[in-house]
Amino acid sequence: MDILGTFELFWRLPAKIFWNKNIFVSHVETNNDTDYLTQAQISDSEVFLTVYNNRKVYNLLSAVLYKKKLLNENKNSKIFNKRSVN
Repeated sequence: MDILGTFELFWRLPAKIFWNKNIFVSHVETNNDTDYLTQAQISDSEVFLTVYNNRKVYNLLSAVLYKKKLLNENKNSKIFNKRSVN
């Protein structure tokens, strides 16, 4: 599976599909190690991404979600919004 090709496919989707939704990523290992698959299930309030037999893609998606969470938490804090002049 080409990771760059996966992201090209992801960026073609309208951004509003993911706005204000909870995103869950899961990883499943099966006996058939040659089949790599990423599956998405989208509902009104949640997006479930399931990655089969590809730990690298799972780690990449999980890291992106974790960093997004940290950025959102920092934007809401007073320390992030305080400006300092040197």
